[in-house]
Amino acid sequence: MNLEALYELRTRLEDSAIAGIKLLAEDFRLKRAVDKIESYTAVAPVFKRIYDMCLKLTGIADNDGESKAELLLDVLALVDAVLCTQGGFYSIDEKDNLSYIDTSLNSGETFRQFPYSRLKSVIDAFSSQGSGRYAIIANAHEKEPEIFKDFRMKYWMVYALGDSYSETAQMVEGWLKNEGKCICPLLKKDFDPKGKKDMVRRLEIISEISGEEENDFYKSLVHDADAAKEVREAAIHALRYDPANEELLIALTGSEKGKCKEAALASLSHMNGEEAMQCWKKAISKKPEVLSALLHSSTRTWVGVLLGEQIKKQLEKLDSYKNIADNKETAGLKKKDIEILDALWDAFTGKAVPETADYALIAYKYIPQRVVNSLNISMIVNPDKLFFDTAERLYKEYKDACVESAFAADLLTMPAGDVYEKYKEYFNKSIINHIIAVKKDETGIINCFIRLKYDEDKKCYMLACSKRNHYIKTVEKPIFEALDIRWYDLLLNYKNTEAKRYTNGWNLYGNAFYEMAAQLYNPLYEGLNEMYGKFFYNHALRKHATPEHVRLLKRCDWKEYKNILSSLDVSKNSKTANSYYVSELLKELPMSSQELAQELDKLLEKGRDIYVGYRAAWREWSDKLKNGAGLDEILG
Repeated sequence: MNLEALYELRTRLEDSAIAGIKLLAEDFRLKRAVDKIESYTAVAPVFKRIYDMCLKLTGIADNDGESKAELLLDVLALVDAVLCTQGGFYSIDEKDNLSYIDTSLNSGETFRQFPYSRLKSVIDAFSSQGSGRYAIIANAHEKEPEIFKDFRMKYWMVYALGDSYSETAQMVEGWLKNEGKCICPLLKKDFDPKGKKDMVRRLEIISEISGEEENDFYKSLVHDADAAKEVREAAIHALRYDPANEELLIALTGSEKGKCKEAALASLSHMNGEEAMQCWKKAISKKPEVLSALLHSSTRTWVGVLLGEQIKKQLEKLDSYKNIADNKETAGLKKKDIEILDALWDAFTGKAVPETADYALIAYKYIPQRVVNSLNISMIVNPDKLFFDTAERLYKEYKDACVESAFAADLLTMPAGDVYEKYKEYFNKSIINHIIAVKKDETGIINCFIRLKYDEDKKCYMLACSKRNHYIKTVEKPIFEALDIRWYDLLLNYKNTEAKRYTNGWNLYGNAFYEMAAQLYNPLYEGLNEMYGKFFYNHALRKHATPEHVRLLKRCDWKEYKNILSSLDVSKNSKTANSYYVSELLKELPMSSQELAQELDKLLEKGRDIYVGYRAAWREWSDKLKNGAGLDEILG
């Protein structure tokens, strides 16, 4: 919208304020500016309001006894407010050149604008101190991710990288890494090389997004003698993106000490020159247990070969212990060598060499969990046939203990029906002499399902490297075919859902098995809604319901919500016996005011021993709901 006339009017009003209100009636420039505004009055009521106020100000219309001084200030304030809300976004480069940032939805949508009222609660959480802010920001990002496209929010997201609550800073760092190159100018603006962790996070985001394009920026920080040690370390890590930095990195391995030297070695592992390889051969032979961790992110072929050579030596060393008499000293030495093997194998993750399977079969005897975890990650980040063959060989040798890797490999490479037929027996049970006998241990398969989810946007099932994190980006890969629908009947009728391994730790549904089931929900599969509805409704009644339970039930078009709220555990020390938890459930439950009041009354009857303040709030909510008040009114 062309606002030149409004800008001109503001200029004339400001001039009139300086000249004095006695000259208003004689100011022909102001009257001309007011005339131009008349055509705007049909666009929006606010322009009509401005126009009418200006007519009173210039004496064309009766001012109804209002003070012209106050009227002038009022119209100036209103014009300023309109111009602010209708303004655009601009960026300024290093030479102070102004360029417009197009925010229209038809131009690629770099940034978007939203009413400030939608942003205020999140901006307040970003800008304030104290507890509770993390939940506000995380919930807003989950429920209204679009508001974080607003340019004003970008500033506060960058600001949050220095938040005193490290979980908030880490969460926002993960989001910013998905923003793309458009966020980099804001990250570089006011960058302080002498800064602390917030500057390190900025640099890590810039390097992950821009790679070698910002190499000059990284080098300037490396050579800045006044830069903070942590910033220089992050800058040295960022040098890994440009192969031209090999000579500089070799020099830094000789001149730097401590963390900065390790950063130089880590970046050097991403180079492909002979000198880089020789430098690393010399270094790792001295401290394999320490330096191997620096090779974890490298994808260079020579790194895999180098680690394979070190692993072979370590396996031979461990095998030699069978010829040595057992004693306390020998046990200590063997334990140390196993720790070295563990560190080497961790760095070996994702690196495919012809001997991978042979090494894995032997290493499993010493470090079983590390071998399995490493293989699970490798099949996602580097889906080489060598890793799938390794999973099959481990399964044949070690059976159910390695079934998770084998199941994951088959999900990624085999038709869905074949996978089901191969592994369904893990959920079959037979009765022998009135005792239920489990033929197979299904734990590994369920552990794999915990890493699987149905992605409704991509319309496919995605397998993650490890258990999903709710704010850091997870590396994942689509499986070969959509999951066989017969799995749902087995999983939703599984009898061991309350095992300790599923109920320990925090998760969205209070139970890892139910969170897994929720991730697998596929709205395109006919007949699942009824199965899922019963499964989650019954769990909500047996255990404490969470808002996530209700959201999933609504997605399933479930109709019965009675007793979900009133079944909460409101004993004295229960984590659900508080007004915040109850209010969050009230907001989600699709029930009438009277039905919600009845649920609250049942809760009051149960929770006689809890904090009196909570009971008073629930009683007040119940009374208001019975009198026809809405949830927005009683919960604010």
